[in-house]
Amino acid sequence: MKRCMLVLGCSLLTAVPLTAGDDLAGTWALKTSFEWLPDLECAFKQAGAELNGTCATSQRSLDVAAGRVDADAVTWRLDAAGSAPNGATVSYSFSGALDPNRAVVKGTVTAFDQSGSFPSRQGTFSASKR
Repeated sequence: MKRCMLVLGCSLLTAVPLTAGDDLAGTWALKTSFEWLPDLECAFKQAGAELNGTCATSQRSLDVAAGRVDADAVTWRLDAAGSAPNGATVSYSFSGALDPNRAVVKGTVTAFDQSGSFPSRQGTFSASKR
């Protein structure tokens, strides 16, 4: 009986991450409150807690960096080289929560100039799975 419970317990522990593991994989429409950042289409790939992929406009594609998924919490960063007025890289750090239907992520986005010449700005974002 103890052995059966141990096997069942281990099976349940490993089943939860595997079924939730691909919630973010796919194409997402991303909108932010920043007027200078156009809407993006993100192609996310998820392997366990790791999130990567690309987010793109019609003119530019940005790699997803430092992406993590922890239950319903989702974080990632986009680095837009040369997009600051002084030519520096602007980083956009996203931190949000996945809704119960696993189809929308909402949260905050912080934009900062990596050269430190301009103050960081905070806004909101919403991403919807297509």
